[in-house]
Amino acid sequence: MLLHPREGVLMLSGIILAGGRNTRMGGRNKAMLPFHGETLISRQIRIMREVCEEILIVTHPDNEVQLMADQALVVFDAIRDQGPLGGIQAGLRASQHDISWVVACDEPFLSSQAAAYMAEKLVHEQADAIIPWRDGRHQMLHGVYRRHCVKGIDHLLAKEVYKVSALLKLIRWHKVEEEWFQSKGLELDFTLDVDTPEQYKQALDEENNKRGCEQDGGKISQEGDFS
Repeated sequence: MLLHPREGVLMLSGIILAGGRNTRMGGRNKAMLPFHGETLISRQIRIMREVCEEILIVTHPDNEVQLMADQALVVFDAIRDQGPLGGIQAGLRASQHDISWVVACDEPFLSSQAAAYMAEKLVHEQADAIIPWRDGRHQMLHGVYRRHCVKGIDHLLAKEVYKVSALLKLIRWHKVEEEWFQSKGLELDFTLDVDTPEQYKQALDEENNKRGCEQDGGKISQEGDFS
């Protein structure tokens, strides 16, 4: 059965990591990029609310995503520039629920269904985390985590270890491969991110293809214009 928190089956927190430097995007804030009539982060919040009882945005004090405080709880990294691990740490500490769906702010194709299935699997497997696996690599920034993973993160950051995958050595985690999602009727495009202007334009094109908007080319060129 697909878990749905509003039916009293499971309570999820949603955590969006939005504290990066956006270097490969030319300094343009990826979270605030326009995406078919809404910002990328607004789109994420809307999708995550389908399965999450609360949404948290983890960032730093001078990031404009603070403007989203009317839509989500904004929290700050305990120490800045510790990468995604520091963001996950801050989000898990501030979350109300034991299980959190953690994503990066540059993923336009989030799947609430995938998150719910992973949360269900986490409970069934009695795991600390469920991580998608695509093209031989883990996709830790579209994963589901228990709050007590923060203990492992504390340990790593205290040793100045900032690599996200280092956490996997300290927790009980299960990977879920593409075939598992396909058996649920889902594709793994929800793990795709937009690090560069070229990837951003490709994502806009893909969304157009999904919507069948052949005449939306003007909108794409306007939203994706970095000139």
